[in-house]
Amino acid sequence: MNFLFISPNHPSVNTQLACALSRAGANVLGIGDAGLESLTPELRDSLAAYYYVKDLHDYESVYRAVAHYISHYGKIERLESFIPYWYPLEEQLRHDYRINGRKHSKPLSLAEAKAADIAVPEHRAISSSRQGGAFAKKHGYPAYIRYCSLWQPDVTIEKSSALKPVDFAQKPEIFTLPKGDFLCVDGFRTAKDSNIFTVYYSLAEDSTPQKQQYFYTYSGKLPSEKLINDILRLYNISNSFFHIELLVQGEKFLLLKAGEALPFEFPLEAISLDTGRNAYDIWASLQTGGRAPKSSPLQSSNQSMILCTGRDFNRSYAHSHSEVLAELGGRLLSHRLSKSGFKTDYIYYFKSDSLKEANELINYINIDFGVDEFEQA
Repeated sequence: MNFLFISPNHPSVNTQLACALSRAGANVLGIGDAGLESLTPELRDSLAAYYYVKDLHDYESVYRAVAHYISHYGKIERLESFIPYWYPLEEQLRHDYRINGRKHSKPLSLAEAKAADIAVPEHRAISSSRQGGAFAKKHGYPAYIRYCSLWQPDVTIEKSSALKPVDFAQKPEIFTLPKGDFLCVDGFRTAKDSNIFTVYYSLAEDSTPQKQQYFYTYSGKLPSEKLINDILRLYNISNSFFHIELLVQGEKFLLLKAGEALPFEFPLEAISLDTGRNAYDIWASLQTGGRAPKSSPLQSSNQSMILCTGRDFNRSYAHSHSEVLAELGGRLLSHRLSKSGFKTDYIYYFKSDSLKEANELINYINIDFGVDEFEQA
């Protein structure tokens, strides 16, 4: 199987995917605008060939690179980048070379989700700063702008003057977030529309002055499987990783965002730690014709939660690495340099039976040298 990977080196999670595909027996071919010498040894070893182009925006250069591969390796069975920014490039190449591939789900507005009977936050479409300001005045700041027709992150609006640079030609929506628990749902949707290795997790901030974020498998009430499937069908997600963001308000779940997504390190690592199987390899097996394994959702209702926090090399901590390992003891699951998805340099995975204990351990890991940890309680 010839698997053509656009930008196999960025983001860094793509390296893990390329390596897993190679282990699964795929002939992985890369095209990118990074020099071969800049690729990690692990990635270079996993690629059967790599074609450098000066600029991936130069379609003629990329087109010739694909032609080169077809003439040397034969038919290309799959072409992917796993980066929304390059989806138009993927689709154009698939069309021009008649390469099979999945159609990417499109961003949907909150209004479209509400029309499908899925609960969402207060929102409205706006066509002027005046409309946006009136909405925010009624519902409060911060408010958030979403460009429903584009693959772009939401824009936070702290005051009315921030609405001036909004591109109203893109038909944005404005919305606010009520109080509630933030819940992420990640997993893989097979081509037969069954979900495997669904992970329910959340993120929080520790009580150190740096307010460092950490991740943990969710221990609260979970949404129904019907709601998750309704969301995935609405967004037309199939044969892809998915990411759903919900706001939990008691018995109510508000949809914030959903779509195809690159596999984030925390849920993949949590799957591997929970099942003893490499989640990247499971995904690669599915891409190369393997069968979907049986699995159950991963969350913390009936088991210890899995947590992850990280450290930066440019900070001085009160407790040494060896002291952290000793403090975690048997709760430690793994520790290593960060691969992808985290802004920290070194990460610790561990388990805990309560969020209170977890917070104490995370503060122990992250408190800076010279800070009285009792002041941070």
